[in-house]
Amino acid sequence: MMNPKAKVFISCGQRPGVELKTANAVADRLEKLGFEAYVALEQQSLKGLKENIFEELESSEYFVFIDFPREQLREEGMEGVSRGSLFANQELALASYLDLDVMAFQQEDVKKEDGIMRFLQVNCVPFSNAAELPELVAERVKKMGWRSDWKNALALSISRPPFTDAADQSGVNNRFFHVEVTNVHHRKPALFCTAYVESISKSDTQGPMAHRMVELKWAGSSEQFAVVPPRMSRQVDAGFVPHAAPHVFAFNTFSTSTQYMPPLVGPGSFDVTYVVVSQNFPLARTALKVTVGAGIPAARVEMM
Repeated sequence: MMNPKAKVFISCGQRPGVELKTANAVADRLEKLGFEAYVALEQQSLKGLKENIFEELESSEYFVFIDFPREQLREEGMEGVSRGSLFANQELALASYLDLDVMAFQQEDVKKEDGIMRFLQVNCVPFSNAAELPELVAERVKKMGWRSDWKNALALSISRPPFTDAADQSGVNNRFFHVEVTNVHHRKPALFCTAYVESISKSDTQGPMAHRMVELKWAGSSEQFAVVPPRMSRQVDAGFVPHAAPHVFAFNTFSTSTQYMPPLVGPGSFDVTYVVVSQNFPLARTALKVTVGAGIPAARVEMM
């Protein structure tokens, strides 16, 4: 994630014609401003909700709510007034729960402060003509200072340079490999970060290799947890290869027992999935190919 893009979740009516056309036009306008845009489509099953709407909301940084009219109200004094979209209001409730930055737009003949709107302190911008929405949204985005160059995420990559040769406390020379953990949020530090190996398998086989989960060590630190400031990185030990035993890839953990994370013995290649969890960020995951051979130059760690 070298060039992160903030994602805007667009909750808008999906009726064929004006509503769907407007939603796509707003998405195109936001993409021109540098954002990633997702247009929410109404789902007909719980599986669709979970795999599409919920996951897209959880991975979004901003939320645009566009409320088009539905059936007209028959209450006295409500002539010419319609209720808003129930589905869009439900998505608005989820966005509020996830604490996303919300921008709301409502067609003028929709009932004001209806549904979840009455409980949220959202300054709803009225509009009369759907064709004006793309520019209206763009102007509001600039006014509110929404930024496109960040994500509410931790990005994992191989450190550069890819390895470091160093002696341990007993004087044994090892080649250390590190995973770079980068906080791509523009203002929020990642708190209580810890890393572990989720899965291991031999590259030429299908089944996983047994291991017991234990926390990996952070480079240059004896603490189990790390803080990663915004726009900065920390390195976690992916593992090391002893110069005297280049066919072995060992994990640097907080455990004193090799039963928890037994070394990988080659020659050969292994697929290893690393995970970093944080108190206030979504889980981050990356899969690396670890190769060890007859000599130290053959040792390498690559992105899969």
